[in-house]
Amino acid sequence: MPLPPAPPTVRDVTGWIARYPDSLTDDDRPRLKTVLERCPELQAASEGVRAFAVMMARLSLLRPHDPFPCAGDSEAREFCLSIASEIVLAARISLQEARERINQHWSRPAPGKSAPRIWIAGQDLTHHEDPDFWARVILEQTG
Repeated sequence: MPLPPAPPTVRDVTGWIARYPDSLTDDDRPRLKTVLERCPELQAASEGVRAFAVMMARLSLLRPHDPFPCAGDSEAREFCLSIASEIVLAARISLQEARERINQHWSRPAPGKSAPRIWIAGQDLTHHEDPDFWARVILEQTG
């Protein structure tokens, strides 16, 4: 009969809590969940760490790059400008209207929030599609 896995170390749990949630492995995710379910104080601390990380990212790392509040860095701004150019060509509208449609799609804050609904930065998931793809999506969703 195989032995059960060793319990996680303090270093393991600390690393899991401090790490960006999407970077947890499929093996680590359920182990962290088990630890947090067994210790409400650690669960509360974990939630506080995550909330603090989100706040710091929004306040110190991401800055809106005009004319797109959703563009958290200059690379994202250039990407949005490329999308705007595609929208202008596809819909035969002004650059200003194309920018407004991009902002309508990505930058409107969620109810009760002041930050953009979506932040785009660096090699964000949005960069895995080309500007033509996003132009079509935005045009479909913004009429």
